[in-house]
Amino acid sequence: MPLFEFICGNCGKQFEKIVFSINNETIECPFCKSKDVKKQFSTFSASSHHHHNGCCSSSSSGCITKKTSCGCGGCCGI
Repeated sequence: MPLFEFICGNCGKQFEKIVFSINNETIECPFCKSKDVKKQFSTFSASSHHHHNGCCSSSSSGCITKKTSCGCGGCCGI
């Protein structure tokens, strides 16, 4: 289910909403109930797969130390 960011043309507040179908669903501002809302360009977040013990990295270089007891299920294959 995609989460979209919107801004209200009436009150100017920004809000997020899970939208099942952006084409068929009427979006309403949760603050003032206006239907004058515009979808915003939003950024996304990506996290890196690093362990505190320095074993794994999701970078293209793969494992840093190639420990066999890592247990991360990632680059070590364990």
